[in-house]
Amino acid sequence: MAYKFAFLFLIASVFVVRAEYLVCKSINEVFHSRDINEVPGPVGSLAVVDWDRIETKIRQLVENYRRCSGLIYRGRCIKLIYTAGYATTKQESENICRFYDGQLIDIESKEMYDLVYNYVKNAWNSKVDEDLDYVDVWLASTYENDMVRMRNGSSGYVEWFPGYPLSTAGYNVLGIVVAIKPTRTQYIGMFNARPRFSRPVPLCEFPL
Repeated sequence: MAYKFAFLFLIASVFVVRAEYLVCKSINEVFHSRDINEVPGPVGSLAVVDWDRIETKIRQLVENYRRCSGLIYRGRCIKLIYTAGYATTKQESENICRFYDGQLIDIESKEMYDLVYNYVKNAWNSKVDEDLDYVDVWLASTYENDMVRMRNGSSGYVEWFPGYPLSTAGYNVLGIVVAIKPTRTQYIGMFNARPRFSRPVPLCEFPL
């Protein structure tokens, strides 16, 4: 019995000693702990906080959120007009965007491509008439003379779908295939198609 008592006392002592280092301490206690022998350095000057600027920024972010439920990118609101619905031709998508005072988007850079891709991936639900593991969205850009052209005439950014671009005559409009389920891992990216192709949905942009 005496051995058991001694053993339990030893174990309890270990836990008490270890617990000293697990208990939360104040900053003052830490700096004056017996484990730290260095003398604390001088106290620095107080930071100057521009509270007016912070408040203005917060108000701006809140206002932008109210005006844009999609992706905010460089002063524009990029959003799916609907997140569950039917496929469209490019002309139909352009008309839908225009109806809401917007227009189809161009992909300007790798940064924009990744942001747009992830937004669509997380926002889209499903088409009404079919259950797919991906969704296509229309772009404003065209494919001409082996070049991707944005609305303003300059060259755009592209990450091609495997096997694209196609050299078939008349395949001069662009869309993006976005995976929306884990089952689709590789067949994603941009593709060229005919204007009357009717699988993508509209992805519009609006000025903020």
